[in-house]
Amino acid sequence: MGKARLSEHSKWMLFILLVSFILRLYLVLQGGPHYWPDESRFEVSRSAANFLFSGDLKSAYAALDSADHFLFKVVGVVPAALEKAISTDLEIPALFFALFSVFNVWLIWRISLRLGSGESEALLSAFLLALASSFFYYSRHLLPYDASMTFGLLSLLVAVRTPTRKRDSCFCALLSSACFLTYNGYWTLAAFTMVVHVTWARPGTSEMISRAWRSAVCFWAPPLAVVTASSLFGGDLLDQFIWFSNSVTQGEFSEGATLPIAYLWHTEHFLLLVWVLAFGFSMWAMIKGASTARSTMGVAGILFIYGFMVLTSVGLNKFVVYGRLVRQLVPFFCLLTAYQLQHLRGVHGGIRRAFPILCTMLVLQAAFNFRVPLQQVFPSDFVRKANKTAEALEGGRTANLLFAHHLYPVPEDPRLPPHTILLQERHPIQFLPNQYEGYTPEERSALRSMDISMRLFVLDQE
Repeated sequence: MGKARLSEHSKWMLFILLVSFILRLYLVLQGGPHYWPDESRFEVSRSAANFLFSGDLKSAYAALDSADHFLFKVVGVVPAALEKAISTDLEIPALFFALFSVFNVWLIWRISLRLGSGESEALLSAFLLALASSFFYYSRHLLPYDASMTFGLLSLLVAVRTPTRKRDSCFCALLSSACFLTYNGYWTLAAFTMVVHVTWARPGTSEMISRAWRSAVCFWAPPLAVVTASSLFGGDLLDQFIWFSNSVTQGEFSEGATLPIAYLWHTEHFLLLVWVLAFGFSMWAMIKGASTARSTMGVAGILFIYGFMVLTSVGLNKFVVYGRLVRQLVPFFCLLTAYQLQHLRGVHGGIRRAFPILCTMLVLQAAFNFRVPLQQVFPSDFVRKANKTAEALEGGRTANLLFAHHLYPVPEDPRLPPHTILLQERHPIQFLPNQYEGYTPEERSALRSMDISMRLFVLDQE
């Protein structure tokens, strides 16, 4: 028997994954872990790993016994243990979590194929997700978003399996539960995959009920097991879940409908315009009764997730919408856009001839979007550079740092006297997508009205 050969599309898929990994590797090596306060949760994983190395299982569990993104901290024990065994550098954990981002590109390819697309369309879905800046710049940070998205997309992959098997209800629900437990904010994605599984392929009423109760039991089994274990060890995980669900209030509830659009515009620019056009064409096709599984999935995912973000923020004043929550929409936009572009290539000669130009424009836009994250200097690295520069000063002059830290709340304009800048870099919050993570419109306006770049300076008169 001869050796199996990869198809041309599979080779391109591997190329996309390889480039995605290399870009994320470079991003991680540029620095950035531990900039966001939420990254401190990885310290819990480190603490648990230290206890495990010493054989203290009870203390390891006690370290993990907190409700916020519980499974992320459990998963984080793996890179924390590798870090302890191999190195003390933060690069290992950051690279570990960056792999989830690359894996998500592969998953959208698999989902597209399972929904009935051809190889070209599935490859285009992966290509579009690989170009999405919103799925790129977080890869350097020790945060749960990409890992949670992986569980959510895996759940969706199971949910659309045809023919559906009884055990799929359990697999789909367990993966949805893992999505929610890894990052609680992606409960909308978890809920959507469950709805898809229950209703997929238009089952009869009895089959829907059967899928629903099996899914419900399996979804709630992991959270109940975790809460029960916490109680047995004297913890209060249930109370923590309730408290944490009431704490997502940093920002403005009233922005729930508009923030997703603003965030995606500043993150993706021209790509968003293409996505919106694809969504519009797909909606029109659904109204005319000419939709397919891919277009239906894309439209349903966007409407479900966006609708619940608006309902729980604007309608119920329960959860504020952040940029990281808006990322849930992106895989569905990519599915829709790939479907519409492939469809138009087949029916319009002009589109077919212009397709290489469009792809080139999308790549150029992605390169522009990736440029700032790839060049970004973070406060910890800036302070190290600044300390070396300050040590080299002559004449007893004193160097001063400005804005070399995470900026929350918004600082006041310092109104500095005459001074000389020795070192200056863009602050991470000057990357506009970062301003949609808990800042109010007034705070964003203040951040954009003054120079918040990180600076090392000396006063002209001392």
